[in-house]
Amino acid sequence: MVLPLQFTSFQSEIATIPMPPDQFLLALDRSDTCLESVDIRACYFMTLRGASVAIPTGPIALGPVPGLTCITGVNLDKDTAFIALNCEPRDEATGTHVAFAELWGLRLWLALREPRFCELYAKGEATRESSFPTLLRIKDTFSASIGLYESGTWSLLWLEEDLTPAKDQRRPFKLMVRRFGPVQALTQRSQEQVTAWESAGRPFVWSAQGTMEGMRIRACPLETDYIPQAHEIVLKKRWTQFIFTPALHDQARSQ
Repeated sequence: MVLPLQFTSFQSEIATIPMPPDQFLLALDRSDTCLESVDIRACYFMTLRGASVAIPTGPIALGPVPGLTCITGVNLDKDTAFIALNCEPRDEATGTHVAFAELWGLRLWLALREPRFCELYAKGEATRESSFPTLLRIKDTFSASIGLYESGTWSLLWLEEDLTPAKDQRRPFKLMVRRFGPVQALTQRSQEQVTAWESAGRPFVWSAQGTMEGMRIRACPLETDYIPQAHEIVLKKRWTQFIFTPALHDQARSQ
């Protein structure tokens, strides 16, 4: 069985450019109790339409400058969020080094596990005037960052090149957190999620060929009573629940 599936309910601006999308094709084979993945590939597809289809969470405009928008799963006061971006920023290191391509795995991890997940975008004039750190930038036309937002505080991820001679050439960037706003606990929450993602084996990373290695997905009926283990994620749809198990966790559980 081959099934198209969307990871999140967010209408991401990042998915409109040539980057790993939230959408994928899942090839499944039947096991004793559920369906199990045999192949996972990135793709683009047209989502269903109609009264019964969930409406995706689209970008919210922020501030007086056109082009500054965000998506988030929490209730957001636009004025408060915009004012927070003009606060004095505070930077902290996560202690984790990454390759650029791994960021999109971390993005999916946050989007699926963290209710405070956010993406922040700037287009056109807002790109030139915005001061937030960017993980993705296309000249002066588009920039984007990911992180967490809560109660007038942004905790955004950014990269700093490691210039030490002993740096890991495969992962040349230090992953940093920049906080705008008063809630220091949000920085700690960001660091905890980064640590959990790293402990899980850095899952959800797409290869250059558009495949996802090191991830097992099971599809079970929605009424199946299942308690997720450490590092597992359960994504519930209308009739089915999908259980994401990183390969590193699979190996530890089998030992």
